[in-house]
Amino acid sequence: MLKKIFGARLKEKGIAVLAILLLLALLLPLLRLAIYACPWYDDYLFLNNTRLYLQEEGGIAGFFHGVWATVITWWYTWQGSFSSIFFMAVNPFVFGEQYYFLGIIGILLFAASSIFFLAVTLCRYVLKADFSNSCICATVVTATLIELIYTAQEGIYYYNAAAHYTLMHGFMLYMMAWGVKLLYDKTKKRIIWHIFLISFTGILCGGSNYVTCLQGLCFLASLLALGVLLKNRKAWLLLIPLFFYGVAFGINVVAPGNSVRASNFEGCGAVESIGKSFLQAACSFWELLGPMSIVAILLFLPVAWNIVRNSGLTFRYPLLVSAYSFCLYATGFTSSFYSMGMKAGTSRTWVPIKFTFQILLFMNLLYWMGWLFRKSKRELPAAKHYLWYYVMAGILTVVIFHFTGNQAGSYSSYGAYYYVHTGEAAIYRQQYLQRVEKIRQSGDVVELDPVVWQPWFLHKGDLKGDASAPENVSMAMWYDKAQIYVKTETD
Repeated sequence: MLKKIFGARLKEKGIAVLAILLLLALLLPLLRLAIYACPWYDDYLFLNNTRLYLQEEGGIAGFFHGVWATVITWWYTWQGSFSSIFFMAVNPFVFGEQYYFLGIIGILLFAASSIFFLAVTLCRYVLKADFSNSCICATVVTATLIELIYTAQEGIYYYNAAAHYTLMHGFMLYMMAWGVKLLYDKTKKRIIWHIFLISFTGILCGGSNYVTCLQGLCFLASLLALGVLLKNRKAWLLLIPLFFYGVAFGINVVAPGNSVRASNFEGCGAVESIGKSFLQAACSFWELLGPMSIVAILLFLPVAWNIVRNSGLTFRYPLLVSAYSFCLYATGFTSSFYSMGMKAGTSRTWVPIKFTFQILLFMNLLYWMGWLFRKSKRELPAAKHYLWYYVMAGILTVVIFHFTGNQAGSYSSYGAYYYVHTGEAAIYRQQYLQRVEKIRQSGDVVELDPVVWQPWFLHKGDLKGDASAPENVSMAMWYDKAQIYVKTETD
């Protein structure tokens, strides 16, 4: 019986189905928790013009007039990331508190689909892997990035922050996938379509946060250079989206609002910022890797082995690939050093940095495995998917999970499950709705009780006892009140 158990193997098609089902199971608690998400601070600020024009003019015209006013206002007064501001200004919350969760769900699903799509594209087009192995590979990568997201609080459940970083990085991943597909396209219609898609997402990336903006620009330029080096004539077509990307980047950089924002910080010089970025990238390696990534790597190894074993890629110059990967990853820190003189402005800035780091980690693991396979110069057997191997990986997962200090905060799906099933999320949502009802029924000056239940994924902060605090002002403006403040112990 033991011999049968240890000799039992899983078929790749079966593993692919199970992997996708597992990914969906991990997403379900995240999607359910989104129902209890509540708007906060910048959600009010960046949506106020949309609401006002919608009330005054009504219809689609009024809606987009308000969105345009938001983009122009913030471009002049605070930051140049016009495409991020656009999505901040189309928050479903504008139609009522009950619709806020739709934006959260949309961003989460879009981010997951972009990771999956890029991984499948690289496996199918570059490595010529079969569909089952491609799906397994993509599922492991997607589950790792979503489950170990740097901060679920700001990367998923705070719409404004998630739109600025998670959503825009998703556009970059789609752009990368379409850029790769362009080099392999054979029909004229598909080539034209992909040029359009790359150009469109390039404009969005060029007008996004600077982590995404710099990394996307570096990748697109590198893809052009690599294609030309490999004598792929279609690579020259990437000059078209690169032009649009450059224009968008320029509009982002020259925004008057950037100078206003820069006056609040003291940044580093360009050379110093680049040097500090490399140092910070090295120092942050283990923090971004984490022990649970070991499990993901173990699950990735068998399928990666079979993919590189049957791939026609030569896997040359692995050190050069790793060096390039490190440089691309390090650019995630450059903008924060340059503009604010710190390794990363807020925790939300680390979300795209960690996404890029993890994708590059899996890519390098696969590439080095391919290099070792070619280096052996002999036919090696296919990796067999023994049942005991995955059982041991599951046991290791349980052990690592058990010894993790902050389980709910470290693993997004478990955190979402925890806050829903302990009732904290529902109580938090109810507190918010009661607060909104009191605001609407009160006069111009509103005194509120402090928030008692504070589930970390959903609670970004509370209003202050000082009515002039920015958080208070933004909410007072949204509900047309003169002052809103929270009662303190001394009151």
